[in-house]
Amino acid sequence: MKTKIVIPFLFLIFIFINSNAQIENEIKSFSDSTTEFVNNGRKLLIQSIAKEDYEKAKEISQYLNEYTSDKAYSAFYFPENLNINLLTSDFSGFLEKVKKYDMYANQAPYPDSYKIGNVLLKEIDNKKEDILNNLKKTAIDSEGKRLINMYLHLVNEGSKNDEYSRLLRNYKSNFPETKYSDFIQEALPKKYTPAYFT
Repeated sequence: MKTKIVIPFLFLIFIFINSNAQIENEIKSFSDSTTEFVNNGRKLLIQSIAKEDYEKAKEISQYLNEYTSDKAYSAFYFPENLNINLLTSDFSGFLEKVKKYDMYANQAPYPDSYKIGNVLLKEIDNKKEDILNNLKKTAIDSEGKRLINMYLHLVNEGSKNDEYSRLLRNYKSNFPETKYSDFIQEALPKKYTPAYFT
């Protein structure tokens, strides 16, 4: 009688242990292919920029943004997206993102994403004259061009200078009811005021 009870009991223990081992193996072998895919895309984007293939970089950026649009994380931080738009002369894309600042502002890429921020900033600094020339030729309104010019100055020179303060003040006086007000109020630094010590 005891053997009849012990055998099914041992069988249940064996099944439970085997089931836990299988789950453990599945968890260990699980990898988020999206993270790897996005990181590979970020690396390819930087390679394309290094080769000055800006059209390909733009396509990669657009594809990754679309691919991650319904995911918990995005392909890029908000400033990375703007800087990619500058490098690829996608000024319409830049303005669309700053116009919908509230929608894009809190984007965060996958944890441990391949780092691209400093590479983008260095490349913008190297190509600022080309970016300005392309901006002059583009068919966007004066409001958009001046905002992009101010942002480009901010990226290259920082906000702690009189020129940035002048650009910001002029922009606000010329476009008091700008469609980019959320971006200007929340994302851009306020005017520079030098500190004086006596």
